[in-house]
Formats: sequence, structure tokens, C-alpha cells
Amino acid sequence: MNKSLLKGLSIYSLGLTQEMCGRFLGNNRLQVSGVHMQVSGKCQIAVGDAQSIIRDCLKRQEKPVSIGMNTRSTT
Repeated sequence: MNKSLLKGLSIYSLGLTQEMCGRFLGNNRLQVSGVHMQVSGKCQIAVGDAQSIIRDCLKRQEKPVSIGMNTRSTT
């Protein structure tokens, strides 16, 4: 897990908490702020996912691909 994923999860959790507190208290601004934080957290999670996918692709490109064919006969 990279920093972007952890940051995104923490921002999303904080936003969810803010939204729920805003609903409970009847504070519309707090609720809307929480929703915005959740969206920001989801974006950060997507960035983290993209970074890990790119890293995996780069690792895969570094490994040499051997396309050797087995020509052993089974007769």
C-alpha cells in the first residue's frame, strides 16, 4: 500500500465522519464539506491505484520475456 492510498482512505474516512456529524447536528455546511472530502479521498485512492498499476507494468517490462518453444517429441 502506498502513501496515496493511505492518505485517500484517511481523507475519505474523515469526510464520512463529517457528513454524518453534519446530518446529526443539522449543519448543512458541515455535511457538504464532508461530501467534498469524500470525493477528494476517492480521487486520492484512484491516484494510488493508478500508481501501483503503473509500477507493476514497469516491473513487468523490465523482466526479459523468453519465448522458447519446446520441440520435444513425445513419440
